[in-house]
Amino acid sequence: MQIVESVCSVERLQQVLTGDYSTIPVVNMHGALIGTIPKHFIIVLIEHHCWYESGLTRQGTKVDQAYSTAI
Repeated sequence: MQIVESVCSVERLQQVLTGDYSTIPVVNMHGALIGTIPKHFIIVLIEHHCWYESGLTRQGTKVDQAYSTAI
């Protein structure tokens, strides 16, 4: 099963969208489940360019680095 991090890269979303699931679990930086998101809503977010411009989390860590060790 695919999961998606609450803050992730567009490339990661592409990986998640290739699965056969209609709803994707969302986890926080510690790997704890925080909810689910329908696959079609991920597509809507991408279509509307809803992503962080800076690529940094609130703590100033790069997004890719923040999640590389969390899961």
